[in-house]
Amino acid sequence: MKNTGRRVFLILMLSLAGIYAATAQYTETRKLRKAFKVTSETNIEISNKYGTIEVATWQKDSVAIEIKMYVEEKKMAKLEKSLDNIDFDFTNTTHYLVARTITDKNKSQLESELKRFKETLLQNDGSVEINYKVWLPATNSLKLENKFGDIYLSDYNGPLNIDLSNGKLKAHDLLKKATITLNFGGATINSLPDGNINSNYSDVYIKQSGKLNLSSKSSEIELIESQNLFGDSRRDKFRIRELQRIDLQADFSDFRISNLRERANLRLNYGDVEMEKIEANFNDIYIDCRSTDVNLYFTPQSNFNFEIKQTKSDVSLDPIFNVSEKTETDEKEQTVLMHGFFSKKSEGGDKLKLTTNGGSIRLRTY
Repeated sequence: MKNTGRRVFLILMLSLAGIYAATAQYTETRKLRKAFKVTSETNIEISNKYGTIEVATWQKDSVAIEIKMYVEEKKMAKLEKSLDNIDFDFTNTTHYLVARTITDKNKSQLESELKRFKETLLQNDGSVEINYKVWLPATNSLKLENKFGDIYLSDYNGPLNIDLSNGKLKAHDLLKKATITLNFGGATINSLPDGNINSNYSDVYIKQSGKLNLSSKSSEIELIESQNLFGDSRRDKFRIRELQRIDLQADFSDFRISNLRERANLRLNYGDVEMEKIEANFNDIYIDCRSTDVNLYFTPQSNFNFEIKQTKSDVSLDPIFNVSEKTETDEKEQTVLMHGFFSKKSEGGDKLKLTTNGGSIRLRTY
């Protein structure tokens, strides 16, 4: 029995040793810190991969960059090769300060292409993490590029350009014009007075936005309070709480607007739009759509004229909408033109104009 027990113990220890050898990891951590003098005219660019970029501002005429790198591989030879292929390049001239991560320094073109292919599939046997912490003046022109990592930014008062893939942007008040490109990522911004956003397969949340030009695809957009929204959309979902003006072209997109204050100009195909509350003193609403469901809710205190041109559409109006004229303009296409007024006829032209082909129109009061 004693010999049997020893054999079982030995087999168990050998098995555990095999498991440990199979899961053993080789790691190395490195740190780098650089400082540069800059002027107010210096354009600052930071480009990174596989980690975070954290930006903090200070009242100095200099930039400090702290980089922390962590590499983990299953084999020592692979660890050494990974470390040899990672480098950091710094360029400092009168007008530019550029800091960038290089992750294929000693790789052939074929190896670089294979690496990019693996990145696309999000496959990597080892682990590489490269984190930047940057201190800089708050008003310089700043460009940030990051792949497979997040960007953190507090209040910033200079021109800003952000290119982010497979990561999230978290920013507070971006006080000057900002251009942001998102691919398979997300953005949470407190305030954006003047912005251009290109969003692909991403989630965007903005608490306050002024002038916002948006080009988006397969994204979810949530705006809490927005003044002017422009752009184009494809296969998106919009949730907007307070909106002053919107001018947008969209295909296969859905819109939920809690409150519209002034103006809407929408060209929609195969989508859905609902405005839960349209204020009494709105300026005008123009919607030209195809195979789209339109639901608009007006306050009984409103007073305006309207025009509806519909082709093969399902139209439903609350009794307060008075149709004064109804004409079939194209019998073959079943196109009907309606003129009327809400509550009572007003001076001037039509504040509400709807042109639809297919889909449905629901005009209601709240």
